[in-house]
Order: sequence, then structure tokens, then C-alpha cells
Amino acid sequence: MIRRILPRLILAFIMALGLSWPVQAQEILGTSVIGGKRIEILSGGTWRFKKNAPGPCLPLSTKLSFCGSFLDWKPVGPGSTEIIAQYRHDDKTYGMFIIEDLGAADGMTAEYMRNSVLENAASGSGVQIRDVPVLDIYESELGEYTGETMIYGTTLDGLPMVMANTTIVTNDTTLQVVTYEISKDYTPKHAKLHRSFLRDTRLVTPSASQ
Repeated sequence: MIRRILPRLILAFIMALGLSWPVQAQEILGTSVIGGKRIEILSGGTWRFKKNAPGPCLPLSTKLSFCGSFLDWKPVGPGSTEIIAQYRHDDKTYGMFIIEDLGAADGMTAEYMRNSVLENAASGSGVQIRDVPVLDIYESELGEYTGETMIYGTTLDGLPMVMANTTIVTNDTTLQVVTYEISKDYTPKHAKLHRSFLRDTRLVTPSASQ
């Protein structure tokens, strides 16, 4: 019974955190064929010719793909329209993506995102922002992009959780790559899983593909 209830509680908690997102990137609704060439139908009422993704990568939006093994990361319902995709590693560990069509050109910065995440974590767990324990902040890379990873702790109805949030801000996009584990500490297992989850993430912005 605990195993069935716990994921729903976690999803509800993640929705309460809010993790800061103004606009969702376009999603791929399906595929078709025009003139013998395959196309991808997009949620904004447009389409594009389908590009061959390297390896077994799954497109999550026009800008984001995930190349992780489904043996390690099993898709689960995101529980919120703001979360573009969510995965379960085991009963204690999950990962998810949040992507926005806003970036540095719109005034988004790593500091803004850091403060927003902490404010939402404080609100979701019912504490003051100063009481959210920040365990570590360090620079991270995602392909050609450089971002920031913040490790922080929170609780869900007294249940301890540790969040690892990597934020990448490009000129026109902000991506959050998040893993979280039911634990009091940032365990070596969680650190390894977050690195692999980030390594298997592919971000392509229009400026980079031109």
C-alpha cells in the first residue's frame, strides 16, 4: 500500500513546489509523411521535418530529448502540465524535466532561477526560505552549455527528500533537469544517478542548430 501511495504524494509535492515555469516549450504530438519525408506535428499548430536523433533518444519537445535507458528510468505520469516528462528509477528516486521558452534574452538568470527554486521549495514544505538546507552548488555542463546544479533538502509530510536541480539558461530557453530521492542526505547513489540523468539529456536550441 505504501508503494502505491508514495509516488502520488511525491507528485503532489512536486506540483506544490512549482519549480518556476512561465511557458511550456512546444511538444511533439505525432508524426506523418509529406512528399515521402517524415514530419513531426507540433503542439503550436506547426510541423517540421523529422531529424534522425543519434542513438535511442526520445524527443520530449522541439528542443529536448532524453537518451537514458528505460531499464534504468521508467516513464511515469508527470502529474502536472508544467513537467514535460518524469521518470522513476526506484521507489525512492525519480527524475524530471521542466523546459521554458524564456532565456537570457528575456532576463532569465541563474540567480533568478536559484532564488525561485528555493522560494518554491520553502513554500511547498511550509518553512521559511532561510530554513531550506542548501547542501551544495556547483557548475555543470550539458553538451555545449554551462549551467548550475543546486542540491537542497526538503520534506513531505515529515518525509525527508533531497533534490538535485541542474538549471541551464541559454539565450532563449531555460531547462531544469531534476532528480530527487527520499533521503536525509545526498547519497553517492543519488549523485551518480543525477550525473547519468544529466549526461543522457540532449538540449538543442534554434541558435545552436543553425
